[in-house]
Amino acid sequence: MTPDEAEEVYAVRAALERLAARLAAERATEEEVAELDSIVDTMAAELDRGARRTPPARPRPRLPRPDLPPGPHPPTVRRLGGGALAGPPVPADPRPARVRQLPRGGRRGASRAGAADQGNGTS
Repeated sequence: MTPDEAEEVYAVRAALERLAARLAAERATEEEVAELDSIVDTMAAELDRGARRTPPARPRPRLPRPDLPPGPHPPTVRRLGGGALAGPPVPADPRPARVRQLPRGGRRGASRAGAADQGNGTS
């Protein structure tokens, strides 16, 4: 994926997340708002602690956070009813995954092979 393609993907993702947050805010219960507040408080505390430390010489890899719910924004997604948004995140570049899902030879290749077999008397 090129830098321009990545920028496009993240621009669309940001727009979708803004829409999801708006919809979730309209539908949220008091418990869900409290859960989101707790997550924001945890993030703010992490930033405060990090602001007092010297940054590492090189960036550390991002590791899963067991203290936060899995996924990008699960309370928001749950509030929207789950559905397709509740599944695993889309890979940064979905093209390789899509290519692996395509049948080998495709339908055209299969129909040509069948026609060739019929044309030479082998069927």
